[in-house]
Amino acid sequence: MSATRIEEIFKVTGVPGLTFVEPSAFSHLQVALRTPGRGVIVEGPSGIGKSTAVAKALQAIDQDPNVTRLSARVAADVEYIELLDQLGDVGIVIIDDFHRLDESTKAVIADLLKVSADAEYAGRTLVLIGINEAGKTLIDSSPDLTNRIDVIRFEVEPDSKIEELVSLGEREANVELSAHSLIVENAKGSFYIAQLLCLEACLQAKILEAQQDRTQVEILYSSHRFLGEDVEAYLGPIYASGSRYVVAVLGEMYGRKRWTLFEAAAYKHRIEAGRVLPIWSKRVPPTPFDETRGLGGLDYEPNGDLLAQAKAHAEVISKKLADS
Repeated sequence: MSATRIEEIFKVTGVPGLTFVEPSAFSHLQVALRTPGRGVIVEGPSGIGKSTAVAKALQAIDQDPNVTRLSARVAADVEYIELLDQLGDVGIVIIDDFHRLDESTKAVIADLLKVSADAEYAGRTLVLIGINEAGKTLIDSSPDLTNRIDVIRFEVEPDSKIEELVSLGEREANVELSAHSLIVENAKGSFYIAQLLCLEACLQAKILEAQQDRTQVEILYSSHRFLGEDVEAYLGPIYASGSRYVVAVLGEMYGRKRWTLFEAAAYKHRIEAGRVLPIWSKRVPPTPFDETRGLGGLDYEPNGDLLAQAKAHAEVISKKLADS
């Protein structure tokens, strides 16, 4: 019997099998999915593991074979979504990237959610997956959805969850990662980044499959450098083009630290296209070399109530996302 490949253990594409860890909201998600007629909105940052969690939750409640998976990024799927109100019993329908649909299609979905919930209609369950505030945006446009849908928010996971993932991977690969604690720390609560860092550590040690004997995996050069560069490899394409917008919080040290220089270089070409949303510290005076000063933006007071300011700014940015 052949050994398990390392990319099947630390999986960065598709749904993890051997190293899946239930996210904090997993129980709430399962109950929401098995409630007849109850609409479910799963929201959170890109790459946080929303689609994976939905797939695993459906498997856990024995509903995975009955699912239709659609994406708002696929034209043919959008045509199907627009006809959902005419199709009757469609079972469980997952709509990924729901926030990308136009307002008229969202209105159709909102009506279906309300009708299904009121009738506890088991023949149709809609699961909408989107970015942060996807649920709030839908409820704002259709206030009567309040209490008729479940909004499951996926946030940064605690270190204990990341620790569990890394330990599972070590067991499956029969390795000990010397950077175990650094990976947990630098994953910053992201299952995806943890998978990516573990995979890269093994590849650097030329471990391509599970080991027959317990093997110590040493990183070939500075752990801090490895982790920083690997996260840059992950985030660089997102800053460059993989996100709709880049929100740049420009404080007093921005442009002085290595990380901020990398970040700015990655999104610089998007400034002119209006895809960078700057938030300036009131303590940073404008300079003639700051390209973001020609854009509309927000500001913040470093000595003020940061949480209140962040919430206010998030509200403004959410409205812009909804309108764009």
